[in-house]
Amino acid sequence: MSKLLSTTGLLVVGLIAIAVSGPALARLASALVPLVLVAGIVVALLRAVWFFTR
Repeated sequence: MSKLLSTTGLLVVGLIAIAVSGPALARLASALVPLVLVAGIVVALLRAVWFFTR
């Protein structure tokens, strides 16, 4: 098998994998947004408490 055919086959398999996993990754990313916001707020509050009570 030539290098061009193997590279093309690998590219096609990679594109199919991205197409199949795309919607699941999008749902995961949208589910993580509130968690990241809450974690950021908690860290900011902890830093503020640490700053004012030092």
